[in-house]
Amino acid sequence: MPAIAFNLVLAQGEVLPSPLPVTATPCGEETLAEELLPAGDTSLRAVMNRSIDGGVADSSGTSRGLRSDEDFFVFSACRALADAIVVGAQTVRSEPYRRPKGRAGIRKLRPSGKEFPALVVVTASGILPPGLDPDWPTYLAIPTGSDLPAAFPQERILPFGSLPDLRAQLHQMGLRHLLLEGGPSLLAGFLAESLVDELCLSESHLTLGAGSTPLLGGDAPSAQQSARWRLETLLVGTEVTFSRYRRRKIS
Repeated sequence: MPAIAFNLVLAQGEVLPSPLPVTATPCGEETLAEELLPAGDTSLRAVMNRSIDGGVADSSGTSRGLRSDEDFFVFSACRALADAIVVGAQTVRSEPYRRPKGRAGIRKLRPSGKEFPALVVVTASGILPPGLDPDWPTYLAIPTGSDLPAAFPQERILPFGSLPDLRAQLHQMGLRHLLLEGGPSLLAGFLAESLVDELCLSESHLTLGAGSTPLLGGDAPSAQQSARWRLETLLVGTEVTFSRYRRRKIS
């Protein structure tokens, strides 16, 4: 298994005079954390992994074919700096999400000061993915009017009227910096509402071919708004290229 060795080429929107090595060492973790620290009082950062031909899931419907140690390195750094991970129920059913932690060496930098990020599972059906641990804490975000699952603690259920309402609720709970991990339809919904402040793409150096799921799924909202983004971070590895974009504010 090759060692994790990235080169930081662009940092905080500026091209570096020479690439800065970033490795899976305490020094490398701190360098990456400094680059990825959330900005502002509140934020929502989305992170997705995809192939170079644009797929985020293979024909089996999972992202397993995209995973690597390098991909996990940057994903776990993003998790370590988030107060809560927001993810769709379908993604939780197909991926391991019971107790997401983030890289141990940089968790102390989490804005809320809590040891681990909360997990917020967005579900329209109320059908619970197996193995959820309410005490993590885990919250179920369910559209207003949907049936509430009786098997889950009611104090952990968050009814919401819209995605802007959901984001506002989470911030009011003290979860200031949110990490959205998909899936594609949920990402498309947040983008359509202009709720994503930063978009991070971990691009694996492979192709998935025909039958793969695109970044925003096959049914992105028709009201999807175009937006301009500024490239803030470019991290180049052997198996993965990681890019972080920040939404440009309209003046």
